[in-house]
Amino acid sequence: MSDPLTRFSNRVADYTRYRPGYPDAILDRLAVRLPEHPTVIDVGAGTGIFADLMLQRGWTVHAVEPNAPMREACAQRLGGQSDLSIHDGTAEATGLPDSCADLVVAAQAFHWFDSYSALREFERLLRPDGFVALIWNNRQTASTAFLVDYENLLQEFATDYRKVNHQRFGDGRLESMLADGFELIISPNIQSFDFEGLRGRLLSSSYAPAEGHVAHAPMLRRLREIFDQHARDSLVELLYTTELYIGRPVAGAGLG
Repeated sequence: MSDPLTRFSNRVADYTRYRPGYPDAILDRLAVRLPEHPTVIDVGAGTGIFADLMLQRGWTVHAVEPNAPMREACAQRLGGQSDLSIHDGTAEATGLPDSCADLVVAAQAFHWFDSYSALREFERLLRPDGFVALIWNNRQTASTAFLVDYENLLQEFATDYRKVNHQRFGDGRLESMLADGFELIISPNIQSFDFEGLRGRLLSSSYAPAEGHVAHAPMLRRLREIFDQHARDSLVELLYTTELYIGRPVAGAGLG
């Protein structure tokens, strides 16, 4: 598997434009546990998709992102806001001071981290009443005929899809890493795409063969076939289940 810190560098534009957002219900649930004007550290902030939603709520956000092109895209998207600072750092070494945050959040990112080291860092950053939020948009793979065919396309053409699939965390290990009022909140999410949007969404994934790869053109031909077969009113729908895990790190927890 290629370096997690660099594997999205050539996909920034598609990532910014075509990755899904997050339901209001997720932000609402976080707000219930936070003070009125919280300070949040967004670890693995990427292009600022989740940071944007938190800033809209008046939260102070420290966006930590080690990938320079992603960090630059975040600055272009959100730069100039007084409640935002952007940092070159990793989940395991953010460079931020002790006990500085009410919340440490990782949206669509925790599966890239060294979990043991990251959780130790999160614990260091949190204030006494602070907590961790781990969030994923889990794409449904079998709820419609289109989603079945899309999943089969990934299984056939994606370079290391099975290795990087974040849904491998769904076996109880996350629950073992978070305690002190552990919660799991689930909310539906959806994206509707024309073909160009679906193409961009596919190519935003790090495991999708990029231009120049031998599988790139055959993959896009198959994507066109799937779209033409399943589109209604020139659109297809990607359905997600958004999962929010909330708690404090368990001392010594992690996957190693």
